[in-house]
Amino acid sequence: MSTLAPSTEAVNAIVARINAGTTYNLDLKAEARELIIDPTEEVTELRVDVCHESEQQLFETLDAVDNTQHAIRIWVRKKVADITPQELNPLRLLCRQILRQVDQYVTTDWRVRVWQAGFETQEVADKAVLYSQRMFVASISCEVQVKP
Repeated sequence: MSTLAPSTEAVNAIVARINAGTTYNLDLKAEARELIIDPTEEVTELRVDVCHESEQQLFETLDAVDNTQHAIRIWVRKKVADITPQELNPLRLLCRQILRQVDQYVTTDWRVRVWQAGFETQEVADKAVLYSQRMFVASISCEVQVKP
């Protein structure tokens, strides 16, 4: 049995999975963040932050403790100089690569499982923030289950 809270275990597993990716390079390693991310927060380098949003106890069996389900969001943010395809396309590709890296991921001990991951909207970058603040902001939402 783990000594970590299920939400912490889930976030740590996703952070480790993102940082283990070999198809992309991150300026800074992905980090777990306790606070909800303010997408308009000023960042200068490419940042990938993983944030726990909610937790729900599942009642699937007659056991005393069942799995927990977690909503976790991965934020990808970077200040951009120009709003051109040459600058934005690599960031959009990075978001898709991170999505592929975490979608359907299961830890080796089968305790943490990403059931579903995806973009909430068809916009891979928030266009309002992109145009007003020259900030690339995209998020990937994950539905994660953790075994007791």
